[in-house]
Amino acid sequence: MEATNIILIVLDTLRKDYGEKYLHPILKKYGFNYYSNTIAPAPWTTPSHASIFTGLYPALHGAHETKKYKSDKVKLLHNNILTRELKLLGYSNYLLSANMFVTPYFGFVGFDKVVVPTKKFPRILSKRESKKLQRYSSTNSIQTAFKLLEHGEFLLLLKASIQKVILDNYLTLKVYGKLRKWPLDLGLSEFTQWISSFKFKSPMFMTINLMEMHEPYPTLPKSSVINYQTVKSWVGKPSEKIVTGYKKGYEMEIKYLSENLPKLLNALKKKGLFDNSLVIILSDHGQLLGEHGKINHGTFLYDELIQVPLWIKYPWESEPVKCSNGYISLTKIRDLIIDVAEGRYYNDKKLYSSTVFSEVYGTHIDYSRMNLSHEELEKIRELEKYRIAVYYKNFKGIFNVTDWKFDEVISYDPGIEVTEDVVKHLKKEVMKFLKTATIAKVPKIKV
Repeated sequence: MEATNIILIVLDTLRKDYGEKYLHPILKKYGFNYYSNTIAPAPWTTPSHASIFTGLYPALHGAHETKKYKSDKVKLLHNNILTRELKLLGYSNYLLSANMFVTPYFGFVGFDKVVVPTKKFPRILSKRESKKLQRYSSTNSIQTAFKLLEHGEFLLLLKASIQKVILDNYLTLKVYGKLRKWPLDLGLSEFTQWISSFKFKSPMFMTINLMEMHEPYPTLPKSSVINYQTVKSWVGKPSEKIVTGYKKGYEMEIKYLSENLPKLLNALKKKGLFDNSLVIILSDHGQLLGEHGKINHGTFLYDELIQVPLWIKYPWESEPVKCSNGYISLTKIRDLIIDVAEGRYYNDKKLYSSTVFSEVYGTHIDYSRMNLSHEELEKIRELEKYRIAVYYKNFKGIFNVTDWKFDEVISYDPGIEVTEDVVKHLKKEVMKFLKTATIAKVPKIKV
């Protein structure tokens, strides 16, 4: 019996509601089953992907933000990674990633071939120069310029000025975007062409990370502005202009994705890599578009961030299991893939759990060099706490581990109240989770 090819497509930053509205009607025609009660184990890329690849929550795999480590300092350092198990089963592993965090440098190892998009926004600074510039960065551009002059970094100052004033200029980026479909297309068309021309070795496992739903958007192309506005929204309220830009840009991206994702699926079909393969399409987290007075993702456990869409096309005929009181954690995806790789028929009842969790350990964006007031910094430090979202039946609780209390407990059914017994049960589930995380030893590797 031939081993089954397996394809995992991550539509990075896709919200559940937008996925259901725009993509579900399309994917249904391709034979995908949709699972609506799916919860991401974290509200941003690295910890959520790490959970998919290890089958573990962030508390167990350790690839999450801390007070010291933010954003690009967070890496997956773990032995029990999906790609290594598949290699032992004879699989060739391929990674097509438009997200820099989903690459071997950040711990996603074990791939025989790694492909990243060549379409990028215009840069004059090399990676080495960008890292050097960070060492001199201050709270504002003038202070940074004086530091560069003091240390004799005249060329770096010139190139940094060109980058900021000319290349990062809104009009420059708009013109560049028109010419190269950036940032409307962040890798989808390039990956589609690559799949059409590449000769794969079977059995194969392919992970495709598509960033079309992730900022920067055509309406908000500057990442530095996005991060600053995100941090400002943690302690205040984003401007109507920013929120409108997010909503309009996100709408443009989902329409582009809806039109072009079928081209990628058709390319897989033409290569004979679709019909008899296990194909999983999911999102690693959602996006805030002004809800709760916030934008972007990470740091919080709102439903708009951690309730995500999940579609699965099995290599056999299968009807989705209706499990109204159950939830699916993305931590279950690894078991599904391994079962199919080992030739076992996978009953999708195994996807469901009565209780699932999602975690944050504080803020994930490094705000230390941003021009923030003392009052703003104090408010942000209040966010630097370990919180766990727990879903059980019709209830959701957010337990603040740092302060040892529930910040919130809600019922999704207006006819069912949140009682003292419900709160006790949710706390009991959190205690079991924390006990498991405390006892477990996380085996780590050097990357």
